[in-house]
Amino acid sequence: MEICKEGAVKILERKAVIDYNRCIYCGECVRACPNDADVAERKGYTVFVGGNVGRHPRIAQKIIGFADEETILKVIENSLKVFREEALPNERFGHLIYRMGIGEFIKRIMT
Repeated sequence: MEICKEGAVKILERKAVIDYNRCIYCGECVRACPNDADVAERKGYTVFVGGNVGRHPRIAQKIIGFADEETILKVIENSLKVFREEALPNERFGHLIYRMGIGEFIKRIMT
């Protein structure tokens, strides 16, 4: 319970209960459980895009979650293809997505 930074794990009647509305699926509870009581029900990859730090920080947006390796590799490949085709000189990835719009970007990489 103490390891969860999101407050998603509670102990009720000596049993861990996960609030999946708060859970971000980081897996820390699975790794920290001393009794191996918590088992990951779902495994996969999540992709976030468009985040950056600096003078104008921006939080990345989740575009796909809990996908298998084949799907993730295709999304990454398509993302790089869109970047090569659409980016202006010296444009950063996040700025391209902002300029295109996240909806258009997702549509392009998922086809």
